[in-house]
Amino acid sequence: TNPYPPGSTVKPFLGLAGLHHEHVDYDFAIEDPGYFRLPGVSYRWGDYTLRTQIGGGHGHTDLMKAIYQSCDTFFYDLGNRMGIDTIHNFMAKFGFGDNFAVDIAYARTGVLPSREWKMRVEVSRGTQVTPSTPLLARDTCGLPHCSWQLLHQLLLMKGK
Repeated sequence: TNPYPPGSTVKPFLGLAGLHHEHVDYDFAIEDPGYFRLPGVSYRWGDYTLRTQIGGGHGHTDLMKAIYQSCDTFFYDLGNRMGIDTIHNFMAKFGFGDNFAVDIAYARTGVLPSREWKMRVEVSRGTQVTPSTPLLARDTCGLPHCSWQLLHQLLLMKGK
């Protein structure tokens, strides 16, 4: 994988995908307590942008605020709404996962997770998988502090 994660630069693209596919609109907002929980799952994925600064969430957060305050929780929720297939197909249109560095010898192709990518990862770990193997919540929300893991894990939410 690419040694240089894109950081929060993926968030505007995720927001655009949400608008394009009508999972959110400009009036949509969440109440951010500083963490995200998948329905029916007790584990809380924290919002690392605020944890040490003010000890709480962003409060009432729409897409604009989510982007300029880099609100991880909003994008957890949005990723959950969109699902991996929608996210993968949309982000691929903008070159995520491709290598555009024609003049940098050490550049590598990035990773844009998909169902197929997840299966390859699991098989490489020695896990028995089939095309119907569900993507688990633990696969999806690992490192929300907007490293490439935002795509590796967040975007695989719920296996949609």
